[in-house]
Amino acid sequence: MIYIWVKMKNIKQKLLHIIYASIPYLAYSILLLLIFGRSLFPSAHQYLFGWDVLDFHYYNRFFFQNSIRSGVIPWWNPYQFSGLPFFVGADGGILFYPLTWLFAFLPVNMGISWFYFFHILIAMIGMYILMRHFFPPLPSWIGGIIFGLTGYFIPRVLTGTMVNIASASYLPIVFFLFWRAIENVSLRIINRRVMYSSFILTLQLLAGAQRMSYYSLLGLGLTAVVYSLVKK
Repeated sequence: MIYIWVKMKNIKQKLLHIIYASIPYLAYSILLLLIFGRSLFPSAHQYLFGWDVLDFHYYNRFFFQNSIRSGVIPWWNPYQFSGLPFFVGADGGILFYPLTWLFAFLPVNMGISWFYFFHILIAMIGMYILMRHFFPPLPSWIGGIIFGLTGYFIPRVLTGTMVNIASASYLPIVFFLFWRAIENVSLRIINRRVMYSSFILTLQLLAGAQRMSYYSLLGLGLTAVVYSLVKK
């Protein structure tokens, strides 16, 4: 009986720890739900406007959705220019990118809003995790809000550059994982964390704005150099 009581107490403590640790992420979600509001559930004749969405992305997502629902793999898009590759297109219509599949299940106009929602949420959470490595919880949480609602992300909703928002959202978590890797002395842990960082870099690359991955690699390289000089 004592063993069961101790076991239940440990489970309760773990659950409370998980709930407490989830509060910042839930707060970000609620904040973004309030910001996006009705745009997350638009009527059939509405969508969250953006210039590139109007000119390009809406039709790409619509083509992707129709192809998948018809049981066809969209290797080639015959409707733009004289035709162009779609399956491995560099515009974020890549089938290997997980959040592209939002458009297979949601109406395109709704999928656009949720695509923005999830990526700005990823940006906020990533920055919070990165800052928590150096600062207390409250400043870190505020830092996540500032990063997610900064001039890089929100104006790009109006411009409709979906892939820029998607790729940039992974930047903080890439740096966090890389930093955790280089500050560790265990080769096994370093290898594991470099693998995690490489996985996030892959997501960033598949999200569509490939130059953001180049910027990330450049930043990681500079970080490694500065860290090595400081540690000498």
